[in-house]
Amino acid sequence: MHKILIILLILIGIECNSQNFEGIITYEVKIENPNPELMSDSLFFLKSQKTYIEKYYYKGSKYKSVATINGEKETELYDPINQRSYTYDQDKDIASWTDTTKRLDEIIGIKKSEKTIELLDLNCKALAFGLKNGIMFFIYSEKISLDANLFKEHQYNFWFDFLKITNAIPLKIKIQTQFENRTLTAINIERVKLSDKEFKIPKFEQIIESLN
Repeated sequence: MHKILIILLILIGIECNSQNFEGIITYEVKIENPNPELMSDSLFFLKSQKTYIEKYYYKGSKYKSVATINGEKETELYDPINQRSYTYDQDKDIASWTDTTKRLDEIIGIKKSEKTIELLDLNCKALAFGLKNGIMFFIYSEKISLDANLFKEHQYNFWFDFLKITNAIPLKIKIQTQFENRTLTAINIERVKLSDKEFKIPKFEQIIESLN
């Protein structure tokens, strides 16, 4: 009987660890000038902020991010039904949408490291994508899991490419191209039940297609 209880507890622990993460991950975002030779920092950061906070909300196949930049909130909300990502400010009058079934670049190489990296008291691993026009570097923990099968058509930002290798949410992302140099580092992880209302698409006065 004692052995059966131990086995049950182990199975329950495995099941808990394999569940999709639901909650909020807060990142510190750092922006760097991708081309200081072509544009001075003073000009590049004229309308940009070097550091800001961005919160990501996850629930099943839904996610959204809310960034606070120069005192204003900007939201990006993913709609898994239409496979679009909507970006809008706090006024919610106008939104731009992006087709998440399309890639903007091409992966030309993948390198996965089994070396353990500690972040927020979690043992993490690293993954890098070599792109045609730059690199993307990720640090992730398998304990912050997310099923790749929920995002099979989500090609934008190589989301499915990352998930099908890791089945985890990245805790650090470094994006470096000729147009962008951005690093997101998780500073807090909060497991909390989220309402579906959190992911409801607002009624916009105007919706335009993003140029990206």
